[in-house]
Amino acid sequence: MQLPILDCNDCGACCMEISSPPFLPDELNELPVDLREDYLAQCEKIEWDDDERPCFWFDVESKRCRHYENRPEVCQEFEVGCDACHGWREQFKVGEA
Repeated sequence: MQLPILDCNDCGACCMEISSPPFLPDELNELPVDLREDYLAQCEKIEWDDDERPCFWFDVESKRCRHYENRPEVCQEFEVGCDACHGWREQFKVGEA
């Protein structure tokens, strides 16, 4: 039986293999200019065939998104505690003693 997951605190498992925030093109235009420019500059540095790296907006130490209030819609709508959430937590051993 899976234990219920109530929040994302001390997790970030879903951010660990995505490389960059998964914005849709129209969402990029809605970002503040400085974040959009930073996003595009960071994208130029990524080795796109290396998909086993955390999102560059994800702070691995604090386990939080650096720009949480401007995260992509798919991140905002991700269901905490869904099967994918449990799967990533298991894969990255989040919450294990």
